[in-house]
Amino acid sequence: MKRPTPQKAESSALNSVKFIGTFPTRRNTVTAEVLLHLLNGENLTGMDAVFSASTTRLAAYINYLSEKYNWTIDRVDIDVGTSDGRMTVISAYYLPRATIRRAFDTGALEFCRSVKEARAKTRKRAPKAKAEADKRNAARAAAKFDPNQGSLFLSGSSHG
Repeated sequence: MKRPTPQKAESSALNSVKFIGTFPTRRNTVTAEVLLHLLNGENLTGMDAVFSASTTRLAAYINYLSEKYNWTIDRVDIDVGTSDGRMTVISAYYLPRATIRRAFDTGALEFCRSVKEARAKTRKRAPKAKAEADKRNAARAAAKFDPNQGSLFLSGSSHG
């Protein structure tokens, strides 16, 4: 039986196009800020996102950028030692250098500048938002707090 002649591999039209994702329209969002950090060549971990973008949900924003805005974001797993003596694996997300270059060829500089400006404006409201959160939490605690129940983690609790 004769074997079929191997076909020469051809890249699809989509693969041959220098395709990048689209930029989010709203610039004052966590989504836009996460993309800003990736476009700046940063490797982002969950803890990095807590301090740089004020979110504990980095993986959700990475997925959102991938699904809604079509960014191909790479990741690498990293082993880290914890302060309680364990070792765990975390993900670090990043954009390939070629993608970053193409993004800057198509308007990433303007995008990054506008995101920085919009997020700075949003952060000016942080003290007011924190005060309002404290007020709401105090009202919530007063309504539901049981004075006979202490905290497991605070010294001086009623269950010492």
